[in-house]
Amino acid sequence: MMGRLSTPNVLEVSYLLERRHRILEVQTRTSWPYGILELCVTMEGDGIELDHGSFLRYGTVGPLTDLKTCFESVMEVVERQAEGGWS
Repeated sequence: MMGRLSTPNVLEVSYLLERRHRILEVQTRTSWPYGILELCVTMEGDGIELDHGSFLRYGTVGPLTDLKTCFESVMEVVERQAEGGWS
């Protein structure tokens, strides 16, 4: 079943991308309780809730060099949104 979640955690985004989930939207949101502006990446995928739980329990991530792919994926969505081409 397709699920959806939002996270400010770039390591979690990388973890979820490795598991074939996709980025829907990138924006900023004011967090609670501190009221600071944070990155918010909204993702969707089949079983994403289970992978989210695995990340929270085990926090297993690949090498930091995998973040390059994560940042490229995030920027691709940001650029598409900026161009107005996101459907």
